[in-house]
Amino acid sequence: MAPMAPFCNKAICNDSMKHSIKHDFSRLFFIFLISLCCICPGQADIFIYQNQWGQMLFSDRALYEPGYKLIRQQASSVKSTRKPKANTQKNKFTRFDHDIDFAARSYSLDPALIKAVIHAESAFNPNATSHAGAQGLMQLMPATAASYLVTDPYNPRQNIMAGSKHLKYLLNKYKDDIDLALAAYNAGETPVRKYKGIPPYRETRNYVRKVKKLHTNYQSSY
Repeated sequence: MAPMAPFCNKAICNDSMKHSIKHDFSRLFFIFLISLCCICPGQADIFIYQNQWGQMLFSDRALYEPGYKLIRQQASSVKSTRKPKANTQKNKFTRFDHDIDFAARSYSLDPALIKAVIHAESAFNPNATSHAGAQGLMQLMPATAASYLVTDPYNPRQNIMAGSKHLKYLLNKYKDDIDLALAAYNAGETPVRKYKGIPPYRETRNYVRKVKKLHTNYQSSY
């Protein structure tokens, strides 16, 4: 009697074959992407995700897809030979212009003044933190940020809006005297009241002069 062939349900065999082909394809595609990343200079990182059914998702950026988890991040092993953009420095000074203009319109302020304060306070670094605890672009103290309902002082829009609103409050308080408003922004209202003018602090006096000079420079671009 001839030996019997092993029993195989047709549907099961087809599903098994499809799964095997899909698995092999995923492996080949994975190898192709890794090879591409290694031989192409300047390529972005490759993020590889997989869900509970074994399906794979490939991307050149981090994703937050429900049901998928990151199983590998492959960084390019070849340094990019592209030169940095020539206008990087320019972008530093203009990247927040939209938010500055919005705050200026909202509080009837000169956008050049807001920009000058940001320049003097943080040099346009939204993550700046001073030794005294001032935070963000306009260096808001935690109490000041809280008074203007800021939830994230390092968020550029929130910081600029709150800082501009505070600056407007000071200008109103000192009847549009920019020197006194800037002195109070830097040193606080108490020293200004105590000395009936700009406090005799070197830092504050230098700050007022610096902001006014920057203000004049930025006015030419508005």
